[in-house]
Amino acid sequence: MDDLTQEQQEILDKFRVCVSDICQPNHDDHFLLRWLRARDFSVEKAEFMLRESMNVRRQMKLDTLVETYKVPEVLSKYYPGGHFGFDREGTPVFIDPIGQIDFRGLLASVKKNEIIRFKAYLAEYTLFLSRQQSSKLGKHIDQVVMVMDMEGLGLKHLWRPGVTLFNKITAFYEDNYPEMMKNILVINAPRIFPIAYALVKPFLNEVTRNKVKILGVDWKTELLEYIDEDNLPEYYGGTCKDPDGDPLCRSKICYGGDVPESYYCKDCDKPDTWTDEQMYEVGCVKRGTALKLSFEVDAPGSILRYASHGYLK
Repeated sequence: MDDLTQEQQEILDKFRVCVSDICQPNHDDHFLLRWLRARDFSVEKAEFMLRESMNVRRQMKLDTLVETYKVPEVLSKYYPGGHFGFDREGTPVFIDPIGQIDFRGLLASVKKNEIIRFKAYLAEYTLFLSRQQSSKLGKHIDQVVMVMDMEGLGLKHLWRPGVTLFNKITAFYEDNYPEMMKNILVINAPRIFPIAYALVKPFLNEVTRNKVKILGVDWKTELLEYIDEDNLPEYYGGTCKDPDGDPLCRSKICYGGDVPESYYCKDCDKPDTWTDEQMYEVGCVKRGTALKLSFEVDAPGSILRYASHGYLK
């Protein structure tokens, strides 16, 4: 706590008293500071945020999720990502080949709430690893380094239901795991990345946005500034391989891919049932007339996307 100003220390002391009725034995000053920093040291806003999150934890039974949750097979096989090693300071690393995700197939196979629960499980497992590292290294660790591999990212990923799902996951993390991201290292960013990021950016607070670092063409060398080579798969510039010689280390990292239709469930949305009317406001504008449309904007900076079946002049 040496980096706190006297004013911030006083705010922390006040915050501790305000939330003492809901705090658990493991909720130390490091934990409380995450909520204060997420709300710019506003005690009132941080208290509201923490109380809301504690309600979510009770409803979703997050305290026992690591021990009790059984990951659905389709998510374990086709939702990209996996924990892999630690950075130079001992922080857990999560490698996310998000460019390989099949939003349509996943949403046709499991309900959105199940995907949120799965992502909550991954966050809780990250905290579990952090506690292990804290005990092992004798210092406090409660964050994660994200390596976001954008290879494969394309227009299909701008599908509205998929973007909505991703933003719900982002908002869930921001609301319930504030200040958890240590660094977000983006690699293989294609030309479409700025558009995709603009859709997500409004759901990230300023502190999180400042942790996003877009690495260049020499990203393998840049990654080694954060993570030693013996904590990275060979594919990402490290020295690790699976026992069978796989440089991608698929035994620990899922690389997504198209979800087979055999996983589709009758109670979930089928990709081919999403009509233009569901995804867009559809109308016909005749020559010399105008069509006025009103939209409820969820977040500032949202992008207006439209399609035309004719020619625009």
